[in-house]
Amino acid sequence: QVDLQASAHNIDRNSLLTGARFGPPESSGGAIYLVLGRLFKLHPKFDDVLLRILDTDPTGIIALIIEPQRFILHDLWSRLKKRALFLFGNDLLLRRIRFLHYWKYIEILSIATLVLDTYPYGGCLTALDAMSNGVPLVTLPSTFERGRFAASIYAQMNFTHLVARDADDFISIVTRLGTDATFRDQAIASLQGAYPQVHHTRDVANEWAKFFTRVLR
Repeated sequence: QVDLQASAHNIDRNSLLTGARFGPPESSGGAIYLVLGRLFKLHPKFDDVLLRILDTDPTGIIALIIEPQRFILHDLWSRLKKRALFLFGNDLLLRRIRFLHYWKYIEILSIATLVLDTYPYGGCLTALDAMSNGVPLVTLPSTFERGRFAASIYAQMNFTHLVARDADDFISIVTRLGTDATFRDQAIASLQGAYPQVHHTRDVANEWAKFFTRVLR
């Protein structure tokens, strides 16, 4: 765990975001909706969610961590552009998407408004990175285990405020956190109070132990 509050004081938000644009620049004064998950996890279903978040919050920024394999970045950008043209008739929303180098991971996390868990392939370590540092993470659990890690961690904390029911609910929670400072402050306080419980439960480890014991017999 890193002291993100201390780190945030030394970061020039505008320089960090302006230098990370892929498309033409636009204002970066709104909420930072951070996606920590690897770009290859971004399913086309999640493309629509990202675009709708930007459409709902006209000042928000989507920030993603770049991949060393440039073709992944270009494929994603092309896909987002085509989808934006289909949904909105133009690609102006892409002006508020930023790609940052992995070395900027801690810097962007320290100033992010919140973190978006990817769907339907969710994160685990990235979810813990956000939660352990008190940054709200919104998740939409999918049917299979690969998309339920964050929701499972929240369940251990008895903290379900940021677990969405469906895509519409996900977007609603995300944009409320991004635009309602009081709601976000309450979410952060609740998260910080609940997170320590994650390290004091053996339920998940015991369930895995039972599973492996059963299948190896």
